[in-house]
Parts: sequence; C-alpha cells; structure tokens
Amino acid sequence: MVHPSTERLGPFGVALAAAAATAAFFLAYAMVRYVSVGGFFDHIEPNLGIAAWRLLEGHPLYQGHGEWPIFGNYYGPMIYLTHAGALAVAGGSLAASKLANSLAAGGAVLLFFLYARRRFGPTYACAGTLMFLAFMLLFAPYTIWVRPDPFVIFLVTLAIFSRDLPRDSVGKWTPHLIIGACIGLAVNFRVHSFIYFLPVMIDLCGWRNIRQLAIIILFSLVVFLAPFTLEQVSLVDYVSGLARQVTGRSNDISLLWVALRYLLPYLSPLLVLFALLARGRNHVDGRDAVYFAALCGSILFIIYPATFSAAGPYHFLPLAPITVDAVLRFSRGFADKPKARMAALALIPAVLLAISIPVQRRLDRNLNRMEAETVAEEVMAIARRYQGETVQMGYGQSFENYRLTFVKPVLAYAGQPVIVDSHVIMELSSVGVDVTPHLIEEFSSCRTRHWLIPKDEPPFRLQSYNDNHPLFGKSAETFVEHYEKTATYKYFDLWSCKG
Repeated sequence: MVHPSTERLGPFGVALAAAAATAAFFLAYAMVRYVSVGGFFDHIEPNLGIAAWRLLEGHPLYQGHGEWPIFGNYYGPMIYLTHAGALAVAGGSLAASKLANSLAAGGAVLLFFLYARRRFGPTYACAGTLMFLAFMLLFAPYTIWVRPDPFVIFLVTLAIFSRDLPRDSVGKWTPHLIIGACIGLAVNFRVHSFIYFLPVMIDLCGWRNIRQLAIIILFSLVVFLAPFTLEQVSLVDYVSGLARQVTGRSNDISLLWVALRYLLPYLSPLLVLFALLARGRNHVDGRDAVYFAALCGSILFIIYPATFSAAGPYHFLPLAPITVDAVLRFSRGFADKPKARMAALALIPAVLLAISIPVQRRLDRNLNRMEAETVAEEVMAIARRYQGETVQMGYGQSFENYRLTFVKPVLAYAGQPVIVDSHVIMELSSVGVDVTPHLIEEFSSCRTRHWLIPKDEPPFRLQSYNDNHPLFGKSAETFVEHYEKTATYKYFDLWSCKG
C-alpha cells in the first residue's frame, strides 16, 4: 500500500497548491507590512511590548493590590516572556515587538501542512493548508496581532502534529508529553486555553483512558508552573489579579449574537458530515465523529469567554486547525467518489476566501494609513530633542486619535519612564479598582517633565471602552493645574510642567 505522503499531485492537487501558495503570499505580505509599520492595531499590543521591556529591565511582571504602576494584566507570563525574548535578541523596537507573533502565525501554517502531508497525502495537505490560510485571512488581523492568539494557534497545531507521531520511533509517551507541554504553555498565554485541546486529548486517549489523560494533565501542570519559578513572576499576584478580573467582569449579551455569527466557519465540518450521512452511516468513521463532537463541545465552552465585556470572537481562533483537520478526516469518506471528494476539499476554503475579501480590504486600508503616518518618528524626534528630560505618552479625548498613542513603546525602548497605561486602567476600572489617587499624585508631583497629548485635544479626557465613563476622573483637572501646552507638532501637543 502506498503511503499517503508518497503520492503524487494530480491536476486538482496542483490547482489547490497554487491557490494555497497565493493565499500564503497574501498572509506573509500582510505580516511583513505589519512588522515593519510604525504602529499597532489595538491598545493592548503596546502594553504587552512595554511590560515585556520592563521585565527585561528587572521589574516584576505582576503587581500586588495597591502597587503602582501596573502593567502585567490577566494574560499569563508566557506572552510577556516570549516578547521579552524577541526584544532581547532583536533590540527594543516596534518591529521586534511584533516579530514573535508573526513567526508563530507562519509556523502554524507550515506545521499544519507537514502534519496533513504525512497523514493524508499531498492533495489533502494542499487543501487543508488552503483552508487553514483562509481562516487566517478571514480573521485577520487577530491572527497576526500582538496578542496570545497566534501563539495558541501554533500550540494547538503542534498538538495535532504530535498526536500522530510514530510511537515506535519517538517513544510511547512522547505525544502525550508534547501535548501536555502545549497545554501548559497555552494556559500560560491565556488561562482558558486548555479548552482548545480537548478534541486532541480525546482523540489520542479516548474518553476512558484515565492513565493517559492523567499523564497529559500532570505534565501540563508542571509546564504551567515553570515560569512562576522566576523571581520576577509571582504566581500569587497573577492569580489574585486574574481572579479580580474574572469575578469583576460580566458577560455582554450583545456579544452573543456576534459570537454565534463568527463561530459558523468552525462548524463547516458539518457540511461534509451531512453529505456522508446522506450516503449512509457506514461512511462515517466513529473516531472522526467523536473528534468533531469534542470540537463542538469546545466551541460551546468558548462562547463564555468570547462574550465577556470587551472580549470578542477571536477567542474561537485556536480551534481553526482542529476544524480543518475534522474536514479533512471526514473528506476521506469520499475516497471512492472523486468528484464529491474534490467538492468537499475545495468548496469550504473557496467560500471562506470569498468572504475574507472585505476583511483583506479593510486590513489593507489600515496598513496603508499606518504606513502613511510618521507618528513613531515624531515621538522619537521629540524624545531626542528633550534628551535628559522625562517625556511620557499621555492621552486626549477622542477615540479617533487614541490610536496615535499606540506607539508609546518607543519611549520605553529609548529609556523614558512609562507610568500610565490606558488599557490597564480600563481593565482595573471595569472591576471597581480606582487608580485616580495614583494619577493625581503623579501629575501633581511633576516627576514627568513633559507629556505628549494628541494634537488639539484636552488632556486625559478619554472615556473607557468598557462603560464610557471618564477614564482618568479628577486627575484630568490636576493635570491642567500643573502642566501647560508648550509646543505643537504634527500629531501631538507637548505639555510641560509649570514648575
């Protein structure tokens, strides 16, 4: 019997390979542009870069109750350690802070191709990779931004790859240990990430093999706890901060419809399953059906964190490789029906790619805008002009110009202090933690000589994303009592201490 990986591509496979190569080019092009552009998509991304840089400088990652300033939030330590590693190797820059997530996204695609080629053969591998790329393009920029998502996608893909490793050559328990390590690492990126691995665990171990499941779980716990052995990473402060966030936040019912709409692509294996059932139940492999059922269970679990206030449907993203894997596995039921098999392998990625076109256009517009702006260059020029004096990034009033402040990591990389982070303050205020006294003390002391405020906007009048209340409270009044506008540039006003 010919092994699937040694089969040759036919005309259909060549067409799939060409389509996958084209999709890979578009994804790689978007990643290269994003790494090189001087900006971010979201306000959490600069926070991660600054917290990682502070970690390199010797500051603790998480702060206890009442400590100030606060940067480490409810993400696990691996997201910060990973970016700290990239910054340590490549140096402090916006490009370096976006490097690791891009490598993870690209690595996930490559790893899935290698897995699918080994298990299903080149035609299925090209179809699966095309479908995987369609997911990555459809949900961009979430698949490439500086958040846990690209890393967790990579770890889920690695778990799928490891599940089918030949045990006679790698060892009986190697797949279990690798999957356990993937779970431990993923939970250290985002705490609920273990849910994404349930289908892989069940597929490897079954429902009743308690011993195998226990080995995976125990090893994942060891890996999870490993980063907390570092002096700068406190498990107590992390857990207390996480508990405060989870218990203090509620679900947003308006996000439920959004979640239900965005989860539909993850149910695409149903199309192939229904087609197989129409032929007869004997065409459905029982193990594949259980695998898909576990995927559906994971989807149901993820609806909860996806509907948290200020969360979103990007929480489903790490299920993409499992979804594609389920489609490929079901498609084998049409091995005796070449036309039906071709339809199963080509239709779903074609639909996903078609509906991703508006997403790609929006992504292109955002990147074009960031490439046309010289915000980071202006901030660095101001920092050089006032070398020897402290310069920090402040905030204005509008959400439109709020994005200008996302370049603030360049100040940290240049050795300037970073005390006030809007994202952290939003998260803390949403769970009832008031940091206004710290801000009032910071502004009244004039420890920072200069603040950059978006041009022509009143300082520190920004409202919270979560509940639209004034984010900085009475500290905005304290700021204008102690600071005055002293210079105006293209994107920012410079406010300097009156004293």
